Amino acid sequence: MVNGGARFDGKGNYIKVAQKDLAPKTLEFTVVTWINGHKAQNWAAVVSARGMAKQAYWMGYRPDDILAYVWNNNSKGTWDWQGSIKIPEDTWDLIAVAIEKTKATAYAHTESTKKLAIAENKIDHIDKFMFVASFYLLVFRIRSMKVSYLTKPHSWSIIISHLYWSNHS
Repeated sequence: MVNGGARFDGKGNYIKVAQKDLAPKTLEFTVVTWINGHKAQNWAAVVSARGMAKQAYWMGYRPDDILAYVWNNNSKGTWDWQGSIKIPEDTWDLIAVAIEKTKATAYAHTESTKKLAIAENKIDHIDKFMFVASFYLLVFRIRSMKVSYLTKPHSWSIIISHLYWSNHS
């Protein structure tokens, strides 16, 4: 701990955010997190959860810096969704993806634009059973540090983050 925050050396560190009994049991939920920095690699995850077989939730960056998510048993209709939001480099960003039965909505409020960008992926989203695995918060580098690859030694700091889900019913 450094001044109340976690510090990482960049060698595969993570924070386990929720145990399996806290993971969402229903289809509809929202994941929200603050980030500052930029991806260290293509397909960089911000939040990741894996369950049995193809059950998964993932939110992060595509190689073109677009906010992406994984759902529907790893369906290309989710992770390759072309209408999502580009996340600017090295700014504070509040990002979220809300999953509903007939759509997913991506949100991003960035320091650089000072506006809330919203995009909808209007496809059906299948019911997921409770994730057997836990949610993990993957840590991004803060602005005061230079971006480097995960294979190089460096210090990491946790950024204000939380996960939220509800039944929306």
